[in-house]
Amino acid sequence: MSNSGGSTPSGNSGGWWRRMSRSEQIMAAIAGALVAGIFGVIVAVISRSPGPPLNPQGGRSISAVSSPPVTTSNPTPTSSPDTAPTTSPDTAPTTSRPKVMLQDNFCSNVNGWDNVEYSGCAIRISTKPNKPSGDIESTEPEGSSVYPQAPSSIIIEVTARMIAGAGQGDLQFGIACRASTDPNGYGYAFMVEQNLVKIFKYSNQSGQVGPPLRQAATTVNLTHSNLLVAACNSLSGGAGVQLDLWVDGRHLLDVTDSSPVANGTVGLFASTTDNTPTADVVEFKSFKLIQQ
Repeated sequence: MSNSGGSTPSGNSGGWWRRMSRSEQIMAAIAGALVAGIFGVIVAVISRSPGPPLNPQGGRSISAVSSPPVTTSNPTPTSSPDTAPTTSPDTAPTTSRPKVMLQDNFCSNVNGWDNVEYSGCAIRISTKPNKPSGDIESTEPEGSSVYPQAPSSIIIEVTARMIAGAGQGDLQFGIACRASTDPNGYGYAFMVEQNLVKIFKYSNQSGQVGPPLRQAATTVNLTHSNLLVAACNSLSGGAGVQLDLWVDGRHLLDVTDSSPVANGTVGLFASTTDNTPTADVVEFKSFKLIQQ
């Protein structure tokens, strides 16, 4: 039967909304809007969560396909052009390291330097008065490991000075290398004077052999503590010896002797060029011998 009055039947959907008051309808609409907004935020957060992009061809991550694996174990060391390569403790170095063979502060006579006077931590060599020109007073470390023979390639360092007012004449002092202990043997001398430095070969019998191997005019304050450095280095196959002299850091002389003295010990010396009535005294400190 049809509804002749046009009103909504009691069972029609939407009847509950019509039965609500106006204020109740407003509250319900607000609550629905809030629920819908919260749901939209949750959906947006989920859709923006991080994850690798997918390869449209296989579904795998593009970065996983194209990026090589990262390896952190056993990296290859790098060095700049000016940095020497390093070696492990079990790897032999490519070049030999200098080795200190003898170091003496002269505070005691443990190394057996003969013909000297000990004064504090120093040794002194005195020239003999009224001796002919060229007479040399020398000392060698007879109680050390470099006597009677030192290595063939060495550097010798020592500090030397004349004690002011000790004597007269033209004083000379210096270092000897490959000094033979045979009375008929030979050696090399590195000699310093006030206005001259020279390297020469000498004989234990007759003194200087021939002209100096090398000499140069210079100025040396003999009363100043002068650092003398002498190098005697064998050339390849023993075909010669390279000889160098430094005074207070100045490289003053270098020469090669192709008829070398084979071997010997080291020494220190003092001498005068004039027949003086009194003795000159030279003081030596801080001796070091380094094997090349």
